[in-house]
Amino acid sequence: AVDLPLIGAGTWQYNDTIAYQSVCQAFAAGYTFVDTALGYGNQKGVGLAIRDCWHGKRDDLFVMTKIPGGLNAVQVMGAHHQNLLELGLEYVDHLMTHYPADWNQTIASPEARQEEWLALGTIYYSGQARSIGVSHYCEQHLNDIMDVASIVPSINQVEYHVGSQDIDHVMEYCDRHGITFMSFS
Repeated sequence: AVDLPLIGAGTWQYNDTIAYQSVCQAFAAGYTFVDTALGYGNQKGVGLAIRDCWHGKRDDLFVMTKIPGGLNAVQVMGAHHQNLLELGLEYVDHLMTHYPADWNQTIASPEARQEEWLALGTIYYSGQARSIGVSHYCEQHLNDIMDVASIVPSINQVEYHVGSQDIDHVMEYCDRHGITFMSFS
């Protein structure tokens, strides 16, 4: 089992310098969970903050990152290799696909999602990610990968905050299938 801290420091919209400063400040304040992504373009800063400012054991730090959606299996492996290089880590605690398609939504088929999910499974079994999941997935996207999954996603990270609603009932779906629904805002 992989324990996920309740609160983490996000790094979206930060450049490397701000990510470094923010993550160092988060560690000083007692945070043990950092959420980043290849698509944020700031993982070098996050990695330097881990190197310079994390003074605990690696086992006590939870690092979550993402690869872009819409990647084929070879691209998934390359993207995660880049994650590890930029972060300066041998493994991450959680790896997820960032979106159920590429950002332009041109690669958005069930088959593409399935190929990407199976590649994440390969990374999981290699030990380069302690857990795997998805982000921005609705029920249909989850069904697509559940059709081929030998590993159930451990997390579905979706924008959810005061004033938003679960209009597509994905929270219920996650609950029924043992997937942790993780909100971001």
